[in-house]
Amino acid sequence: MRLLLLLALATLVLPVSAQTTHTVTVRNFEFDPAALTIEVGDTVRWENEQGFHNARQTSGPEVFSSGAAASGDWTYEYTFTQVGTSTYQCDPHQSIMQGTVTVVMGTDTEAGPVGESVGLRYAGANPFRDTARLELALTEPQTVRVAVYDALGRELAVLFDGAAPAGDLPLVWRAPASAQGAFVVRASGPGLESSLGIVRVYSGPRPSGHH
Repeated sequence: MRLLLLLALATLVLPVSAQTTHTVTVRNFEFDPAALTIEVGDTVRWENEQGFHNARQTSGPEVFSSGAAASGDWTYEYTFTQVGTSTYQCDPHQSIMQGTVTVVMGTDTEAGPVGESVGLRYAGANPFRDTARLELALTEPQTVRVAVYDALGRELAVLFDGAAPAGDLPLVWRAPASAQGAFVVRASGPGLESSLGIVRVYSGPRPSGHH
């Protein structure tokens, strides 16, 4: 099981075909939307409608650039293949024009024993800061095990292990301070295999005097 997970995670750094194209409109000294959350293999398309701008990566796992700033109706596309958050800016207006693209692993869900939709889904923000909240949808009671794995396939936490009722099973992972980056939540049971990518963003040290 861990070997299969490792092989699946290894493919995240390899080129994959685009799944969905997301459009960012460049105009009025802004990127709209300024923050995107997409899946591995998705493409982002920047479309300049007004002004003298570009889009250039400044940090993160991906390296992309639309080139030198230009006016007119230019477009630029980039397909993201690595999990993580990349930041970018318009060079001439870097103090006010910045954006982020957060890449997560897509959901891989199979039908349950009765052929209805089951599996993991987000119940809170993703990326998250300290606590990841998810739900496991089940169409009938069954025994399931839900665990969190890091990018090397190591099990970090077990969120549930036992008999679960039909319906939405809430799941919570309070990540330790040392856990940063991308992770996989995996649910398994009779007739069920579901995984979901989650990303923790660095929240910084807590202010002194606050608990």
